[in-house]
Amino acid sequence: MVGDRKWEKWMANFCKPFTRAKVKYFDRSEVDAAWNWLEKNDESPNQTKATDGNPDVPDQPDAWDNFRWYGP
Repeated sequence: MVGDRKWEKWMANFCKPFTRAKVKYFDRSEVDAAWNWLEKNDESPNQTKATDGNPDVPDQPDAWDNFRWYGP
């Protein structure tokens, strides 16, 4: 995450325990370092597929077709 607010830095650190994603905060002046970090930590979909999702639940890409929105 790149930002310039204290709450953005706080949010990036707060979210770390709740995700398996790699999360790091960079100040706006460090945007080049942020891009370098992304390039070093980029994982192809094949590398993460084994750890994404629940292996006991079959992948059903059409499941969203059954989802209905009951909002305004």
